[in-house]
Amino acid sequence: MAAQEQAPCSPSATRSTNFPLPLPARFLEASEAVGETVVLASYPRSGNSLLRSLLESISGVVTGSDTAPNRTLSLALQECGVRGEGVIDERAWVVKSHYPERRGCARFAAKRAILLVRNPWDVIDSYFNMTLTNSHNTTMRDDQYARFEELFRGLARAEADVWARFNRWWLRAPIPLLVVRYEDLVHHRHRTLRRVAWFLRGCDPLEGTGWADRVDAACGAELDASGFYAPRRGGARRVGSSLRRFDDALRGEVEDICGSMLADFGYDAGRGFPETVDVAPRALRAPVPPGDGDHDVDDSGALLLNGGREVRDKDSPFGRYMTTFRRSLTEPVVADDGAELNAHEVAAARARGDAPLRVAR
Repeated sequence: MAAQEQAPCSPSATRSTNFPLPLPARFLEASEAVGETVVLASYPRSGNSLLRSLLESISGVVTGSDTAPNRTLSLALQECGVRGEGVIDERAWVVKSHYPERRGCARFAAKRAILLVRNPWDVIDSYFNMTLTNSHNTTMRDDQYARFEELFRGLARAEADVWARFNRWWLRAPIPLLVVRYEDLVHHRHRTLRRVAWFLRGCDPLEGTGWADRVDAACGAELDASGFYAPRRGGARRVGSSLRRFDDALRGEVEDICGSMLADFGYDAGRGFPETVDVAPRALRAPVPPGDGDHDVDDSGALLLNGGREVRDKDSPFGRYMTTFRRSLTEPVVADDGAELNAHEVAAARARGDAPLRVAR
């Protein structure tokens, strides 16, 4: 069977996964290759730190990442115990990537993918916080939303489009793919982790391998105690809580932009979202035959990452440009605990005599 026609759960998808691994997680040695690289793909702020932490708990293997380890947010993750930033080689089995939302620091190939998704309202709000606080786990004070209302509305429209393009790109990928929702990691963790472990093992049963026990142990831990994962301080934990940031008009615009993707992932109001998150999407997706021009594959059928076009428009005033915007501010961004988050950037902007940049609606 040709690589691109391989069944999603072909036993040959992974080699040996019954290796003895001490905990805490460690990097693999060269002689311990467990199979082809699995990419953990997610739009930013979809919960990849939580899933990476859980994956390390159940597999015993450090997860890698295609993010440069010297970036500010990567350094913050390393301070929390993340060890695989910048690692894309055989030392890691699962490698996190935000491609094609942005390119990572190096190209690599993946034979299978886990697509981690989160509802657009919570993920856009979390992304907005990250861009203005330059932190993974800090929340802005409510009055800052009024201060940056125009910016938030423009970002919400733009990022809804990027969210939809990103997930659509992965759903059309020419490799086997497992869809995992952040909401299910929080509310239905046991069955979700069992499905993830099953997928990692080439769809082999978990019983008798030690994986089932490790899944049980990971599910017994509190959310805040899941390894290096730390939820955003001050952020509401209830699914869909960020809808309060979207008035009816803006919510309608986001729904129109995301289109059928909401129903595909179980995020449409017709299925009771956000009051219920019990309607899970179809998890296992068969590979789409290559040939659309958007996905590059090598001779073995592996998907090549970080070499093609990003789904974010090059002239977008959001994304990486938000760093430039934040550094132009002459008044600090204030956290929910009253802390002035970017005081050093504000001092530099005042010294330069900057006028705060404006971002188009």
